Amino acid sequence: MSNCKITYAIGIFMISVCSLFFASSCWKTEQISLWDRHCAACHDGKTILNGNVVINREQIKSKYKTLDDFSNACAGTASCMNILKHDKKLFIEIGKEIGIGSVPGN
Repeated sequence: MSNCKITYAIGIFMISVCSLFFASSCWKTEQISLWDRHCAACHDGKTILNGNVVINREQIKSKYKTLDDFSNACAGTASCMNILKHDKKLFIEIGKEIGIGSVPGN
């Protein structure tokens, strides 16, 4: 192989690597919380379910003081919460996201 072809191949390789690096870091999607993805639409304080207004985020935080209380309550709820498959681990993660059981300032 001639020097020209090797230089050309190295140049193409470097452009490809740089392009892949740029594309992978530039168009990264924004992380969406579990609360926003699965809960916020219904727990907005306006949604009505079975004739009752569904409680909002702040009401949930004041009602449930521990993650265990929150996850136990959620795991035994109506079928509309099947989106989380009644998985207590997911409910605990959501509870952490909205601040249940956390001490203010920590």
